[in-house]
Amino acid sequence: MLENLLIPIGKSLISPFMSLISWTYGKFKRPSIELKKAPANFFFHIKPGVTVERMREILGAPHKNIGEDYLYSFRDLRVQISIDNENSIRSISAALTNISRLSRFSIPPLSYILGKTTFLDVLEDESPIHSDLSSKFYHYWTEAYYGSWGGYFYYSFGVLEAPGIASPPGKFWSPNTQTRSEIPKDKRINWVSISISEGIPAFNYLSFM
Repeated sequence: MLENLLIPIGKSLISPFMSLISWTYGKFKRPSIELKKAPANFFFHIKPGVTVERMREILGAPHKNIGEDYLYSFRDLRVQISIDNENSIRSISAALTNISRLSRFSIPPLSYILGKTTFLDVLEDESPIHSDLSSKFYHYWTEAYYGSWGGYFYYSFGVLEAPGIASPPGKFWSPNTQTRSEIPKDKRINWVSISISEGIPAFNYLSFM
């Protein structure tokens, strides 16, 4: 009986004490800047043709501005947005910083999902595979032209291995040394570019570091 009484009394005494510790810690803890996650429907609202004003309204101020490029660093996505002479979005390039179920982004109007769809899923039989590499990064992609009347865009889907970018799991594959038949079936795309013109803009991954 006594034990049953002591337990709730002990809890009632400990609770205010723990609250005091928590309050004291919060009072003197130094604040830290944390990156927020990218909106789940990012590509539904940020796309070629959208004005810079609307872009800022949705995403806030960019983390960097290099010439015509605006760079946004999210916890799960690195985004490079290029602007045209009319102050509208010309192209968007984005790469994942995390490969997980919680870091996937649908790419409208397609059924492709960044971080889930495989490279083989986006690769057409006759589509060429482009590549670029240096001592710091490796990148290969394929291009396509999709959309509806009045809203066609050039899409590029690829695999990017670079500092600050999450490399998709699976075996390494190179279009320069291996055949298309050797492309790993589970290699997911972690990079996408959407543009009003053909040819991808250089993705300045080093500027996000």
